[in-house]
Amino acid sequence: MKRRERRLKKILEKILPDEEVEILYYDEAFFKREGTITRSWYLRGEVPQIESPATFDKIGVCAAVSPRDGNLFSLLFDGFDSNTFIYYLKWLMETIGVEKKIVLIVDNASSHRSLKVREFVEKYSDCL
Repeated sequence: MKRRERRLKKILEKILPDEEVEILYYDEAFFKREGTITRSWYLRGEVPQIESPATFDKIGVCAAVSPRDGNLFSLLFDGFDSNTFIYYLKWLMETIGVEKKIVLIVDNASSHRSLKVREFVEKYSDCL
């Protein structure tokens, strides 16, 4: 186990029993709907006509999960940037409540590190 992982594990073991702190793991993903057919079975000499709509619909999902109880907090978006991340943080604070301190573990995406996000987190440092 790497040094950083050991340090995180030690912090989590200390914080998880504390009911006043809500630890959440956060990430976002896109789901695309593209109709593609790569293989099919049919009688030799026959080629079936398979209708598939030509669409490139996509939906973005951002979510945080609690390792304590498995609760999932998710929202749907068209795209991800600093504004959507801040919107999600506001929604999360309303959903969980301000009586708990929220510790959100995120990846290194630029939308999580922007000046706008850092200022927001600093403003609500009593909750985040």
